[in-house]
Amino acid sequence: RKVTLELGAPFPEQGLASAHYPALARRLALFFPGLKPHDLYRFTSVAALLEGWDAAPDAAAAAPTLGAHATAALEILGSGVRLPPCVRSAQACWDALSAETCAIDDCPIEGFKASPSGFLQPPFSKADIKAACADPKLAVSPPEANCMDPQQALALQLVDELWKDVGEAVTAAVLSNRERVGVYIGAWQPPGFLGKSAYAALGATLSALAARVANSYDLQGPALTLNTACSSSLVAVDCALKDARAGRIDFAIVGGINLIAGPGGEQQFADLKRATMLSPTFRCHTFSEAADGYVRAEGGVLFLLRSTTAPPLPEGAPTPSARIVGAAVNQNSQRRPMTAVDPIAQERVVRAACADAGLLPSALDAIEMHGTGTKLGDPVELSALARVTAAAPSSGEAAAPKPCVVTAAKMHFGHLESAAGALGLLKVSLMLQKRAVPGFAVDAPGLNPNVAPSFDPASGSRLVLPGAAGAPLPDDALIGVSSFGFAGNNGHVILQAYSAETAAAPAAPASPSAAAATPASAATAAAASEAAPTVANASFAVAVSAIAASTCS
Repeated sequence: RKVTLELGAPFPEQGLASAHYPALARRLALFFPGLKPHDLYRFTSVAALLEGWDAAPDAAAAAPTLGAHATAALEILGSGVRLPPCVRSAQACWDALSAETCAIDDCPIEGFKASPSGFLQPPFSKADIKAACADPKLAVSPPEANCMDPQQALALQLVDELWKDVGEAVTAAVLSNRERVGVYIGAWQPPGFLGKSAYAALGATLSALAARVANSYDLQGPALTLNTACSSSLVAVDCALKDARAGRIDFAIVGGINLIAGPGGEQQFADLKRATMLSPTFRCHTFSEAADGYVRAEGGVLFLLRSTTAPPLPEGAPTPSARIVGAAVNQNSQRRPMTAVDPIAQERVVRAACADAGLLPSALDAIEMHGTGTKLGDPVELSALARVTAAAPSSGEAAAPKPCVVTAAKMHFGHLESAAGALGLLKVSLMLQKRAVPGFAVDAPGLNPNVAPSFDPASGSRLVLPGAAGAPLPDDALIGVSSFGFAGNNGHVILQAYSAETAAAPAAPASPSAAAATPASAATAAAASEAAPTVANASFAVAVSAIAASTCS
């Protein structure tokens, strides 16, 4: 068949598949001598051939200076938000938290009516998928959209909202730097096969979630879907921060997605009920004696993050709401069953995140807990937090240690599972931006007696509840966020209030330790002598493992 090629349109958009490439290459080789079919994957349009066929290869990028990015923090520039029942912005989230709005309600979808949860209203539908994929620039064909995981479509909607939130100038700056933009999304709901199609496998795999965002906007940094169940979002943040400090990215789209009222969702509800994880009263009664399990919720939050070592933003860019200055992940010790919580691992992940931020846990002003509202899970988590954040003992008289306020968004929105950490991150960024902790009342009949010891200052605990009136935060506040996966994957992230002072100051060192020993070797004595000053001078900015990897060669 004859095809009239448009110069700028990619070949696939003109109806040409890989099966057509041999014949197409033979025709185009008359104008581009030596062109082979595989070259059409590099030069994806006639315009690309005209521009690049005779061009010299790209010059190799200069290697980054050792330690140049090692103390980078991530600034939160904007967000795309979809929370139950109909929260669609960061400010709407803050309003709901301040009003103590409960997002738990019945679902109109058949099969889910017996399980009140934090459902999106109206439910995410085929029409939403079609709308999310409508823009031809996103490179989603109708056959792909027909069997697409709805979570991919929700991610595209949130990214579109995120661009609007940060503005055209910042969006243009990010998209002009595509090779240094990463995508890191936490998700755990497998959608199953949604139809019989050549694209069914692509629509059914979680690995395509982050890749869908990257492909739609031609973002060429790492694109990772992280599945550690309920800690997925914070594991995604940890990956993004580590990549920024390794010098791999300047920007990142990071967050979590969770849709529960979809194909296969009824079975998952049944399995979680069978495991006695879900609350029969359909609430996360965090801190309360009424704690009896968690209530599920759906939605998603995606953030645009900028590394503090990235080029400056254009004039008029939004002021960051907060900075992510540390993160850590770890795994529980051996448990029987594997889903049993581990307070020692929870302590360790908080300490590790604080060390990554260059501070001690006693410096934290607040912590957004995992806080699912289980009878034993809350006391275990609070006991670990009380121990790890306790004020250091002092000799003689000393001022009373500053309080550390504990909060939990699940009380209001339910448990967003793989997106729970993203909700916690959003809440904390708002708290830091507004320098305030929203108040809340513990559900009747009152405080769980098993958590009361964790609030006892006589034992050295700094933990306090904000009370109904809330609590103020200092201008230099530091807040931690916890998320724990049911298979034992724990994550903790440290955020710092953004101000002109923190923006101008370098990020904290990678560890508060005063000294560390680093092995180094070289082929000759002279080379070893030459490497020694590099180790000594760089050790304040580079993790020990990075120095060892660079010099032990």
